[in-house]
Amino acid sequence: MWTLLKKETLENLITMRFIIGFLACNLVFGLITYVLMQDFQLELSRVSTAQEQSREATESWRVWSRVRPTIVKQPSILAVFGSNMGTNWGKRVWITHTRIPVLTTDETGDAGSTDLLAFLYEFDYTHIVQILVSLIALLLSFDALSGEKERGTLRQVLSNSIKRTTVFLSKFLGAFIALLIIVLTASIISLFIYLLHLPRTPVVEEWVSIVLIVAAGIVFGTVFIALGMMVSTFTSKTSSALIVCMLVWVMLVIVLPNSVGFLSSTFGFSQDLVDYQRGLDALDNEYADKMQMFVPLRDFTFFADYYLSPEGRIRFTVMGDNYLKLHLERQQPAIDAQFEYAVKRYDLEKDFRDGRAQKMTLSNILLMLSPSTLYGNVVNALARVDAANHEAFMEQARLYREEVISFIRSNGGYSTKRWFTFDRDDASYRDRIRELEKLTMEEYGHITREDPDFYTTLQSWIMEMYRHPEAVLDLSAMPKFAFRPLPLADVVKNTWFDFFLLIVVFSIVIVVSYIRFLSYDPR
Repeated sequence: MWTLLKKETLENLITMRFIIGFLACNLVFGLITYVLMQDFQLELSRVSTAQEQSREATESWRVWSRVRPTIVKQPSILAVFGSNMGTNWGKRVWITHTRIPVLTTDETGDAGSTDLLAFLYEFDYTHIVQILVSLIALLLSFDALSGEKERGTLRQVLSNSIKRTTVFLSKFLGAFIALLIIVLTASIISLFIYLLHLPRTPVVEEWVSIVLIVAAGIVFGTVFIALGMMVSTFTSKTSSALIVCMLVWVMLVIVLPNSVGFLSSTFGFSQDLVDYQRGLDALDNEYADKMQMFVPLRDFTFFADYYLSPEGRIRFTVMGDNYLKLHLERQQPAIDAQFEYAVKRYDLEKDFRDGRAQKMTLSNILLMLSPSTLYGNVVNALARVDAANHEAFMEQARLYREEVISFIRSNGGYSTKRWFTFDRDDASYRDRIRELEKLTMEEYGHITREDPDFYTTLQSWIMEMYRHPEAVLDLSAMPKFAFRPLPLADVVKNTWFDFFLLIVVFSIVIVVSYIRFLSYDPR
């Protein structure tokens, strides 16, 4: 057994296809990892910029109705190994009382890549493993039996009282060892480049995930070794085996995994989106007037905006008493309508999301005919870029929204005029407003003509009020958002079935190959 295994392994290692596969795999894995790490660092920079912009926005909020923080999910350092680094899910959620987070408010999947080797951006680590490892695995095993039969050496081996089981295992393990050398070497090169550009050292759970990702790639490649051997047992010529293997490869790696677009149209995804948009438009129309509390003016401007009242008096848009009274009367009914709208919109978006998820489940069941899909599901879960991890982010966003609402409510944000104005009840300030409002338009025009500096002085006074420290809300105690990715235990629960199916597929294929080889005619 060991002598035959050594012979099969050495024969694989000195073949041109092994050498080419070894060099190609190491080169491509290294290049794609470098490009992906450049993109990952660019994504980190984008997220950092977005978080800084969100933080700066909080320092300028002067009324509670403007307190609408944007949370941005920090990408997992494992995202490099997943499909599109998870960018297709979106990373930003706008936290407001009028929306309960169900869908992200952005799509970042169209982000550009680095200039260097930009053509590789269309691929990611998962795609490279699916394409390259599967192809090399088939090339290492497609002629394992048909090739020996064609050369006449299989009959000689079997005539030496060597059991067919020993021959079969030796050929399988010889191809497996050759593939293992290629995958492990390429993985080590990728890991070296990955760690070199990583902003921090992975923790224990992340190291375990990386090991499992590599292991998933090895199991995936082993499935295709078994497929190559099965094809070899059903053919008697190397050329026939190669053609059949290429057809199998195209179907399992290219056609089936990329048939999502066809399945989407079959299951009516486009119509679902049209129906959802119609429902959203109807809801917006129903609540448009109920939620409106502001007259069509900027809700916190102090730039001497004014209008002429029926009595011919000037009314300053934010600072006048009538303005405050009007909006205080409209405030609570409008806020109640906004909360009601949020619940109905949540139900609408949740039904849309759940309907699509159910149809995607049906699609994935069909796509599971391909080992590539199973492998992709496993790696995306381990890299924290799958649907389960995204839903964890959205659930944490919904909990954070409740915390922000509680914080605003505890500070009287929904029940006081600070909801829409930072107008202070300063006596001298109110007296000056009332003096200004005693002016008619003619009197106001006369003053501005006689005193050209009057309007400038007025604006300066207003801006002084605008920049007053009390004009900016104190949000130092507002809860902060920090996303917590799914722990490894939950990830394993979510991905064990796909991993198990990969092993089942391998087991079925290798058993069929073995049974077929037992009756294989070596002549």
